[in-house]
Amino acid sequence: MVIWIVFAVITTAIIASLLHPLASGRDWFKDRANGAAQITDLDAKLSEGSNDLNGWLRLVRSCAVLDKRSQAAAALERGLAAFPPSGEQGRQLLALARELGISTEGSTQ
Repeated sequence: MVIWIVFAVITTAIIASLLHPLASGRDWFKDRANGAAQITDLDAKLSEGSNDLNGWLRLVRSCAVLDKRSQAAAALERGLAAFPPSGEQGRQLLALARELGISTEGSTQ
């Protein structure tokens, strides 16, 4: 009888440990969806002609982290329209793009 109880406890523990990554995977999808929504909100705010350098940096970085490379490149270009590449803030945007592996082709560096 004791052996069966021990067996049941161990089996339950093994099953729980195997299912744990699946449960945290659901959180990953939820976090990714929340991140995409935040990107959309930030993009809309910055599209109103914002001169918020930190906002542009955050948008480019967020798009890159969520593997939205074309969206990150588009955000970079729009950020460079607000902060020309020849200025300090534009150079910060370009440095971030290079760090993240986003093409800066066509931008004055």
